[in-house]
Amino acid sequence: MVIFFIIKSLKIKYMQKIIEIPKSIKELFENGEQSYKMVDYSKEMEMDNNQSMNWFIENVPIPYENIVDDSGTQIIVELNGKELCIDAGGLGDCFSHEFVVTECCTHELIHLGTCAGCGRVFN
Repeated sequence: MVIFFIIKSLKIKYMQKIIEIPKSIKELFENGEQSYKMVDYSKEMEMDNNQSMNWFIENVPIPYENIVDDSGTQIIVELNGKELCIDAGGLGDCFSHEFVVTECCTHELIHLGTCAGCGRVFN
């Protein structure tokens, strides 16, 4: 138990900070569907998924007038008539965060279960 704690402490102490997020809302929409991450083991970066979503909004930055819906760990962002859905999650350690961006669609099914909006086929 003590050895595990020492190794874990050394790992955290020397862990590299990784921040991979878009630099603007424009870049967010240009990149489309993608995953971003933020890993930082410093004490001030300990957050739950709601807090990490707020961090993402502030650091991209995403203007609040572009947020169509905010349910805490998921937001829908609009720019020039296009919507993206962003989900915040992590590894459960409160220091490793992932932001998954997907295109929003209401899935209006047409002929043979194909969505009129995104073209996805449903069985």
